[in-house]
Amino acid sequence: MKHIPKDISPKDDAYHGPYHIPTTEWWYFDAIFENNYSLHIGIRTFSRWGFGFAMPCMEIYKEGKLISKSSRILPFSSLHISKDFPSITLPDKPIMVFDVQEYKSSGKWKYHIEMEFDSCKARLDFTGETRGWKIETPAESWCVALPRARVEGNLQFDGKSMDVKGIGYHDHNWNYSLLTVMRYGKGWFWGRINSENFTIVWASIIRDGHDNIAIVNKKEGDYLCAREVKFEIKKFKNNFPSAFRLRFKGKGVKGDISLFSKEMHREKVVLLLPYCRYHAESEGFIRVDSIEERTRGLHIMEFLSFG
Repeated sequence: MKHIPKDISPKDDAYHGPYHIPTTEWWYFDAIFENNYSLHIGIRTFSRWGFGFAMPCMEIYKEGKLISKSSRILPFSSLHISKDFPSITLPDKPIMVFDVQEYKSSGKWKYHIEMEFDSCKARLDFTGETRGWKIETPAESWCVALPRARVEGNLQFDGKSMDVKGIGYHDHNWNYSLLTVMRYGKGWFWGRINSENFTIVWASIIRDGHDNIAIVNKKEGDYLCAREVKFEIKKFKNNFPSAFRLRFKGKGVKGDISLFSKEMHREKVVLLLPYCRYHAESEGFIRVDSIEERTRGLHIMEFLSFG
């Protein structure tokens, strides 16, 4: 196994710089709510030796269609960002706060997220429902602190205010630079899929073929790593991937899931690379030991292209 998940501590979800070459590091949160709305909140930093900028952003979707987007560019020096635990604040307000006391008393991973722009505001609590993990390399690394989380809070946009609750996800990537393009070939696909009690987080790195990863989490339990993972693009729409199949198996786990794009949100992101966030419907199953569950609902996945 080239990609072996390991247990994490709060320090893994903290800042990993400073960097000696221009490097990006980001924190990603998403949630699919019970009222057919969904959301992405991200905090990206671009820095070298502590100088650079940060870009917090928020995107709100209804039935998978983007209906509101806000972002801001801030000097990196304006952030108070911890290297010891997940914490990003501005001088006058928090952005991402990890509940250290809750972690010490119960072991639960809980985050309070606040994002505010002129027309949009989000105040959300993400509480982990399963164990997080990381895949670490000498170069780029990936920490999935919340493979599955309960999300509750309030959204305000376009003159509306709504209380929301649903299922969320949070990960953190660090040490990504122009060298990443050389190491990671043509880009990657990534996503996570939920059933009633299981969550699979998967990735397919496009090199000579596909270098695939699949980690299955049990709700209120541990994670299992699939050792045989196949990812296929089954259809294209307007010359863009639109339907996929993910198959995996390993000790105690098995699955076969087809994904069909319902909506695509395409834009340019890190280093101005082409990016697509999908809201995809699924058809398939996840099996853990003798328990098999059908996947359900919409799932968020992405495609980042390096060329």
